Amino acid sequence: MKRSNNSQGDSLDLLLDTICNTFGGVLFISLLVVILLNMTSKTASVTPPPQASHETLVEQEEQLQESRQRLETMTKALEQQQRSIDKFVEPGTEELVREQRRQQAAHTALSEEQIERTQQIGQAQIEINETAQRMQTLSQSIAAARQQLNSVEEELGQEVAVRSRAAKLPKQRRTTKIPVPFLMKQGHLCAYASMDQSGQLVPNTNEAEVHTDAEGEYVVPRVSNGLKIASDGSNAQAIRNKLSAFNKEKHFITIAVWADSFSEFAAVKDVIVANGFEYRLAPFSDDDKVRIGTSADPGMVQ
Repeated sequence: MKRSNNSQGDSLDLLLDTICNTFGGVLFISLLVVILLNMTSKTASVTPPPQASHETLVEQEEQLQESRQRLETMTKALEQQQRSIDKFVEPGTEELVREQRRQQAAHTALSEEQIERTQQIGQAQIEINETAQRMQTLSQSIAAARQQLNSVEEELGQEVAVRSRAAKLPKQRRTTKIPVPFLMKQGHLCAYASMDQSGQLVPNTNEAEVHTDAEGEYVVPRVSNGLKIASDGSNAQAIRNKLSAFNKEKHFITIAVWADSFSEFAAVKDVIVANGFEYRLAPFSDDDKVRIGTSADPGMVQ
C-alpha cells in the first residue's frame, strides 16, 4: 500500500524540530547556570566552582551529548526512510492520490444527494398515500351520503303516498239553482240565510248582519254565533245539520271564506260534496267585504 511521502516528511521534520529545540534549551540552561555561578562571588574567576555545580555541568554535558547522538540517529533514519519512499513511490503518485481524494469527495457528495432525494421520494410517497386514504374516506362518505339520501327520498315518497290523496281540479258549470250564502271567518261557519215555514230563504240575522258604508251594504258574520269548524272533520255531523234545511235539488251553496279560515274550509267542503250539494267558493282577504248584490256570475258552481 502506497502512502504520500509529504505527510511522512512533515512528521520527521516536526520530530527534528523538537529535538533541536530541546538541545538548544539544554545548552541555554547550562550556559545560564555557569554564568550565575561565576557571578555569585567576586572570587568566582579565581575560585573553582563547587563540586555540586561541577557535577551538574558534567551531567548536562552528558545529556547534551546524548541529545546530539539521538539527533544524528534520527537524521540518518529520516534520510534512510526518505530514500526507501523514493524507491517505492512512482512519479505522479501524489497527483493520483489527490485525484482519488477528489473523486472520493465527489462520490460522497453524490451519495448524500442520493440519500436526500430518496428521503424526498419517501416523503412524497407518504403524502400520496395519505391523499389516497383521504380520497377513499371521502368516497366512502359520499357513498354513505348517497345511500342516506336515497333512503330519505324513499321514506319521503312513502310519506307523501300516505299523506297525499288524489285530487282533481274542480270544473265549473252553470246552474239554475238558488244560491244559499254562507260565511267563514276565524274558523267559524255562519249562515247568511235560513228557511222559513213556507220554504223561502230569509236573512239569518242571528249569524250575519248587514252594515252600510260609502260604497253600499256589506255583510259581516257574527262569529260568536257561528259553528266552530274542526279542521280534522270531527264535527262533520254539525255541518250536515246546518245544511239539512236546504234541498240539494233546488239550492247550491255559495260560501265566502276569509284567509284565516282556508284550513277549516276543507272539512266543510267535504261535507258539502258528500251531501250532494254543488258549491261556489269565494275567497276573501282579511280586509275584503262581502257586498250584497255584487256577486259576479252567481250561477257558476263546482
